[in-house]
Amino acid sequence: MRNPLSSSRFRSLFITFVTLLTLVSLATAASAEEVAKETTVKAPEAKKTKTTLPFAPGEKLTYDILVMGARAGSGVLSVVDKRDFRGESVISLAGTLQSEGFWKNLYPVKDTMLSLLSPKTFAPLYTEMKISEKNTKRNIRMSFTGAKNEVSGVKSTDGKIKKFKKKAPAETQDMLSWFYRLRTTDLEVGKSFKFKGHSGNFLYTISCKVDRTEEVWTRLGFMDAYVVDATITRDGSKDFKRETTFWVGTDARRIPIKMAFEFSLGKIEGVLAETHFPEGSGTTTAQVK
Repeated sequence: MRNPLSSSRFRSLFITFVTLLTLVSLATAASAEEVAKETTVKAPEAKKTKTTLPFAPGEKLTYDILVMGARAGSGVLSVVDKRDFRGESVISLAGTLQSEGFWKNLYPVKDTMLSLLSPKTFAPLYTEMKISEKNTKRNIRMSFTGAKNEVSGVKSTDGKIKKFKKKAPAETQDMLSWFYRLRTTDLEVGKSFKFKGHSGNFLYTISCKVDRTEEVWTRLGFMDAYVVDATITRDGSKDFKRETTFWVGTDARRIPIKMAFEFSLGKIEGVLAETHFPEGSGTTTAQVK
């Protein structure tokens, strides 16, 4: 039987809650195939003022990772702090994914990601990914230069180091920042929009459509959510295509509540389990009923 944890489908949860993790597995792939010719896809309008940001330093969201209905691990999304980076004020984001219990013994996973996000453009300036899975360790460091439409960095796989520089449209997201970019977007049923995302290996288009609203059950109770269907394609590849669905809170915080990905043996899900918000952040959590 194919091990779900070792497939890209398990790690797909790190990218939608460590934002659309389907792509993190691709970010750590050994291939160094060149990114296809740049295509221009305009991301949705972002809110520009600091007062409208639906997240703030001190926010921490914890998720249960379920494989075929059984708990297999946990994921955490954090807004760490504000800091200076290359003369610009940025927001530091962090994400972790780890397997637990039986799954930890079967296929140990401990992945972390850091993203420094510009509050002006809602695009990342710098990204680090540290992937530790069974007997493999991979590190990726990326710098985004929107003015030059490029991303550059260094990849290390089990000690083997390789530098890279590739084309990427301005405001291209990394595999963590794009979900926070989404949280600044006005969602409404029927709305369609696209993002560009770079994994360190490839450039992707993430095409989203808000299908409906519905209540979602979590350990925190029922929450109202937008249901967003997403299709992920890889630039330059006619064959690569991934489908996923995620649920985003309808309240002012736009919390990512749930993500589901079907695969041959069943379903992988990430479901909100715990929340922590900084004092005085101003808005309430997604509606609990």
